[in-house]
Parts: sequence; C-alpha cells; structure tokens
Amino acid sequence: MELQVLGVVRAVGAAVPFTSQRALDLACYLAVNRDGATADTLRHWLWPRAAPPPRPKTFANVVSRARVCLGQDADGEPYLCHLGADRVYRLSAEVTTDLDRFDAWLRLAQRAGPERALECLLAAFWLVRGAPFGGGSGDTFSWADAFWRSHVECLLDSTAHRLADLALELGRFEVARWANLRGLVVTPDCEQCWQRRIAVAQRTGDSRESERLARHLDRLLSEPLPELPEPPPSAVGAVSSLAL
Repeated sequence: MELQVLGVVRAVGAAVPFTSQRALDLACYLAVNRDGATADTLRHWLWPRAAPPPRPKTFANVVSRARVCLGQDADGEPYLCHLGADRVYRLSAEVTTDLDRFDAWLRLAQRAGPERALECLLAAFWLVRGAPFGGGSGDTFSWADAFWRSHVECLLDSTAHRLADLALELGRFEVARWANLRGLVVTPDCEQCWQRRIAVAQRTGDSRESERLARHLDRLLSEPLPELPEPPPSAVGAVSSLAL
C-alpha cells in the first residue's frame, strides 16, 4: 500500500479506489505526519477555510471512507487505526509513500561510489512524475503549502542538480540532460537547471542548443519584477515611528 505524492497524488494498492478526494487528502496527511493527528488537527488542516467547520458526522464519514479504501493488513487490522486512548489517528507503518522510497535511494547514494550513486539517484528521480502533491481540487492538499510542498520541491531540485553534476563528471550526458529536464518540471524557473542544460550542450558540442538555452535564460533574467502595491497609510506611519 503506497501513497504517491511526487506528482498527482494517487494510492497504489488501495483495497477500494479512492473516489473521495477528501479521504485521500486525509490519508496523505497522515502518511507524511507519522506521529498521527487528532480529530481537531485534521479538521483544521483538511478544512482550512470551512466556516463553520465540518460536522462530526461529515468528518467521521471521511475517516471511515479512508479506512475502507486503505484496507487491512494480513492480520485483518485496518491500515488506518481506530482511535485509542490518546485520541490520535495514525497509519500503519506498512502504508508507505514514494517520498519514503526517494529518501531511501538518496541514503544509498550517499554510501556508494560514483557509478553506483548515479544509478541510485537515477532510480530516485524515476519516481518523480511532476510537481509534488498535485491534482487537488478545492482545498485538498492545501495543508502541504505550509511546509511539505516547498520542502519536497527543494529536495527534488537539489537532487536533480546532484544527479546532473555527477552524470557530467562521468560523461553520462544524456542522463545529465534528462535530470535537468525532470528538475524543470518541478521548478520551471530554476536558473541552476538551465545553467546545467547549457553545460550539457557545451560538453556535447551542440552549439545551437547552447545558444537557444542562453537566450531563454537571458529572457528569464531580464523580466521585470512585479511592482509592489502601495502600503496602507497605517503601515507607513508604523515604519516612520520605528525610524524615529
């Protein structure tokens, strides 16, 4: 049973297909918050703009639906536990994520030599299907905006750079180019990815691509920054008093 968040969120190996986005949202929240969460915490993060908050029956239905979809382990225990004395919902350790697998490949790469490390990083990036926590509608997966989305994007971006640099060192230019392209899927405006694409073009003698990429990067860097809105009078007064 794996919840995949490195792209459009989906559940692989679910006992019953997730037809409720809110139930899938709840399962994913618990999958990346392994210590679990109380009902109040889940209501806060899964219904961030609900006024009034969801009724107890609505919340109970979402939990029940998630439990049914996730299914049970070999011993007949549900992957989403029932509430215990601590009143916390948790997922079984048997429910994993593709982010867990990604991290496992990174740990293997850290202990390996260059050639093996390249294969580990390549295997990790094969798990990336797009921008993390994608496919939500309405408020679903909006809790990821508070930390998880930026954290995972930075992780994927830095791994793309690491894979591209290692591939360049080993003369694996197609791997370097692929890593840059996959990194740009996650962070389209990453200057470092574009610079590495230019490096690949230069190392392979592809002058046309090198010039084309340099022009594109120049356009990105020359785009004017958006103008800041005028601050409200109260803010101006506060800054003036601080200056005094």
